[in-house]
Amino acid sequence: MEFKNVFSYGESIKNVINFENKKGIVGIPGDNRIGKTSIFDCMIYTLFDICPRCNYKNIINIKEKIFEILLQFRICGIDYFIEKKGNKYNSKIKVTVNFYKLEKGIKIRDAVIAPLQQ
Repeated sequence: MEFKNVFSYGESIKNVINFENKKGIVGIPGDNRIGKTSIFDCMIYTLFDICPRCNYKNIINIKEKIFEILLQFRICGIDYFIEKKGNKYNSKIKVTVNFYKLEKGIKIRDAVIAPLQQ
């Protein structure tokens, strides 16, 4: 997962969290008000286009004009990506969303997740 200028994360710094080698995440430790819940809000917003703790306009950091989120997940050995980018114009935010997958190192846009084999 990568994100920039989302919620309290700003200054155009790309934040990267690699969950791949974790054996079941139980929690994210840290002091109060440093952005732990914002990580989960970022995931929920990317997947479902909703934000449990804020309205749509509060996604982007108040000091910034753009935001970016890249969420990667793997199903049946195929890597899928959801990429959201937003631009603030006056009081409105325009968001673009891209879906793609990697197959043999090739990026395939508008990826559709195939049904799981049972």
